[in-house]
Amino acid sequence: MKRYSLQMQAGVPVELDHPGRFFTLLESVAPVTVSLQRAGKQAELLESITAGFWADFEDDPFTRVRIISPGPQTVSFLVSMVRTGVADMESGLPTITAASGTNPVVAGDAMPGWVSGDIANLAPSAGVTVIFDLGPHWDRYGVVSVSVFPQAPSSGLNAVQIYSGPNASTSSIRRLQHAFGSNWGSTFSNMASANGTNQTHVRPTGRYVMVYAVNADAANALGASSSVIIAAYPHS
Repeated sequence: MKRYSLQMQAGVPVELDHPGRFFTLLESVAPVTVSLQRAGKQAELLESITAGFWADFEDDPFTRVRIISPGPQTVSFLVSMVRTGVADMESGLPTITAASGTNPVVAGDAMPGWVSGDIANLAPSAGVTVIFDLGPHWDRYGVVSVSVFPQAPSSGLNAVQIYSGPNASTSSIRRLQHAFGSNWGSTFSNMASANGTNQTHVRPTGRYVMVYAVNADAANALGASSSVIIAAYPHS
């Protein structure tokens, strides 16, 4: 038995020569496609499989594994001649981290991450909605940490609010409160640039998490390094 952990890139296949009877996918945020080959020919095509999937080729083992990922991610799997299994894949899901303005993803696609909107260089008095997609397995993530970092020359942000739902709507009924105490309202206190990072935690109610903010400064834009960062943690 051997465990592989690969750093996959979007659409770039990885092929490995390893004979086996059992294939078990241990880790992948987004579904992957696996081709199990024998003597240079495709024996079985496993399309869009997710973590926890396993297959048994008792009658005719494979000799080569080919994997394609829809986006950059870590993919881990086992190849074995003996039966193996995974009791609970939820606890094995990776933490999702994403920052505004970095590595955009397509909303509703397989890969989680930042979709659109950024507070960097936000114009004076302007508002923006920063949208993150937690991916198709959003319901297996119990807590999302949201960090907001306004930077000078602007004096800061006003009315920072967090929303979540099945789409990117910022309806008031989707506004979230702090996950661990009622003392946090649905709106942050105004954030001064001099105070650095402001952080809270919320429980997602859909695959999308949105952060709305307004530049509190009527004369100066937000700094170019201003950002919103999220980290989504799977259920333990």
